[in-house]
Amino acid sequence: MRYKILSTLNSFEEIVIKRIDLRKVGSFYIVRIECFINPSTTILRAHKLRLKIMETCREISELIYHVDVIFYPYKTAKRTRKQDRAVSKPHSN
Repeated sequence: MRYKILSTLNSFEEIVIKRIDLRKVGSFYIVRIECFINPSTTILRAHKLRLKIMETCREISELIYHVDVIFYPYKTAKRTRKQDRAVSKPHSN
């Protein structure tokens, strides 16, 4: 079931899957999906993505009872300190 969820969610271009956890509770499953999104994504867009992911997971199997979706921002560029960016020029006398 984990492979089905992963292959289905990989079709979403806006997210990168970090981890998928499945727990069985009785005869049902609880799914936890951790994924990366762009840090500039609006809260409204993230909420719509969450609903779409939850809907998609429930369509995969009737045994999925609950879906948790956790978003993490992925880093777009490495931050540099101000001193590292400064280029020292040789002094000419």
